[in-house]
Amino acid sequence: MSTHFAARLVTVSLFLLAPFLGGCGGGGADALRSGPETDDYIEEPLREEVKPYENALRVSNQVLDLLKTGDSKTVYEKYLDPRLQAKAPAEQFAKPVEATLKAYGPMKEYKPLQWGFVHGTTPEGMKTIYVTKIVQHERGMLRYHFLFEDDGKYAQLIGIEVKARKGVGPPGPP
Repeated sequence: MSTHFAARLVTVSLFLLAPFLGGCGGGGADALRSGPETDDYIEEPLREEVKPYENALRVSNQVLDLLKTGDSKTVYEKYLDPRLQAKAPAEQFAKPVEATLKAYGPMKEYKPLQWGFVHGTTPEGMKTIYVTKIVQHERGMLRYHFLFEDDGKYAQLIGIEVKARKGVGPPGPP
């Protein structure tokens, strides 16, 4: 399986709530990220306007730490919203994680204070927040997009999307 095909498979498979999402594209007036316009892989303390999303960043980092050790089971049990768990059993969640590792190799590193946030709304009117993290794998850099309901808690994921990083880009899904 080619890396390109595997990346597409990963993108489609990890984003389990995709049928419910819309109006959540990357960038936009409310998209904020660490670093200058010319470099999105820079760590920076949270600015005042994004401090409300601090827990979303913390949870995203914790999920990455667990995935880095291969513990998708704890990610599933602890961090996936029950609505997402109802759509996919743990085994289905683990398959795209395994496909990502097969295509891109193990995670090497990510920067805990690298962040990107963008707001969205589902067709049903649910307010959402994307957290974008850039992760270096053995065979390339990926963008992990973690989707949370914009409930002020940001404790459980309602979606995850992984895409190959192709240069500097805005937060959120392309």
